[in-house]
Amino acid sequence: MDIHLTDFEISLFDSIVFPPDDDGLDEQSKANNVELARILAVSLMERDAVPEHRRKFFDEPEHNMGQSQSVRAVLQARNGAGDQLYEQSGFLKYLRYFICGPELPEKVERAFRRELEERGGTGHRRLVGKVKEMTRNINATEDQREKFYQQALEFGLDAEAAREIAMAVKATD
Repeated sequence: MDIHLTDFEISLFDSIVFPPDDDGLDEQSKANNVELARILAVSLMERDAVPEHRRKFFDEPEHNMGQSQSVRAVLQARNGAGDQLYEQSGFLKYLRYFICGPELPEKVERAFRRELEERGGTGHRRLVGKVKEMTRNINATEDQREKFYQQALEFGLDAEAAREIAMAVKATD
């Protein structure tokens, strides 16, 4: 976890079964799981605890690669607005991202830091080449493309630069 959670929120987080582990849950357990997720999400939003770049990833269409709507709008179209949005299994991976960030291997984060922070934020083009190399070394999957995009946002890159980095991910699956 890389944001501050209250004790109550930590308890909720620890009780939620996140993808892909939620696949084996029965219907009642799934219902309980998404209810816990809703309570946690509402608490985080009320406290304004989610970092701005993570909220923007969820709320702004430019961050939903290949889509004309934001992630929020897509989920709302499926299950309704308001707190109902948080009551669907498709929201769980975003809730985890709000709290934990992209969760890529440490060596990926170090490479981002080296290329962006040590080069004064001008290294994103060099980083594209490094990403191609890294994805081969970590056996990246298609699902990780979005995580590389998110990692770029963690370092303050705009949507266009983040998209360039994400598109450099070569899935090995």
